[in-house]
Amino acid sequence: MKKALVIEGGGMRSAYAAGALVALQELGHTRFDVVVGTSAGACCAVNFVGGQPRSNFKILHDYLCNSRFIRFRKVFTRENIVDIDFLLDEVIARHVPLPLKEVKASATEIYVTATDCHTGEVAYFDFSESHNVEMLRASCAMPYLYRRKILFHGKRYVDGGVAASIPVQKVIEEACDEIVVICTRPWGYRKKRNPLAWLNYLFFPRYPKMVKALNQRWLEYNQTLDWLENPPSSKRVIAIRPKGKLPVTRTTRDPKKIKQGFEMGYQDTQEILCRSMNTPAKNVAENLS
Repeated sequence: MKKALVIEGGGMRSAYAAGALVALQELGHTRFDVVVGTSAGACCAVNFVGGQPRSNFKILHDYLCNSRFIRFRKVFTRENIVDIDFLLDEVIARHVPLPLKEVKASATEIYVTATDCHTGEVAYFDFSESHNVEMLRASCAMPYLYRRKILFHGKRYVDGGVAASIPVQKVIEEACDEIVVICTRPWGYRKKRNPLAWLNYLFFPRYPKMVKALNQRWLEYNQTLDWLENPPSSKRVIAIRPKGKLPVTRTTRDPKKIKQGFEMGYQDTQEILCRSMNTPAKNVAENLS
């Protein structure tokens, strides 16, 4: 069987994905043919494929729970509210480097998503190519919160979550049979239509197709959740999702809540894999040692 791993983004909600990925590694589920990550999930994917999933928690907990990364005081300015440049150019570049050599040596195909502002469609970047950090910058460029324009290969991109929050379509196209999907929203969650969607025309007046993607994001997201909850019989889908509401939001700065989200992801993954794959569980107390 061709195996795939899909990782949703969600800013600081990726603490849940970080815990899930540590559990996958500890339980021996590390061999995937294809891995696809969106936004913060893309960063998580790179560390996982490189054999260092614990780095995801370290980045979130030790370096991003502060006003240097999430800057609410910048709301009424033209500066970044969520400073992705600080994440990539300071934290990852100097303190918690990505395992790029290990990723390139891996047989796993890893893709990073972004949204093409010109077409409003998802773009899949092959992480084995050059300009890896710029791929991540494009994937993590959250509309409204990250205000710098990201140009990559002559096009402008924003957060991959606009066009494909949970990028399962890519692994379907890659003919994967077994798909593990890590989501950061609980079972039963459905995104609602944005009542202020018309404001997107003011934020992105030159990109009508991207505005359309933003306004229809709720629909694309809910259709993906419908597919995950009722997958075709030809696919084996293992969905790892919170059983209840996460204590973590996109812009949480409380390290205690980040740790709670991490441990929820770790525990949920243990339980789900034990149930679906007969994998023996380990002690959650060991996960941060």
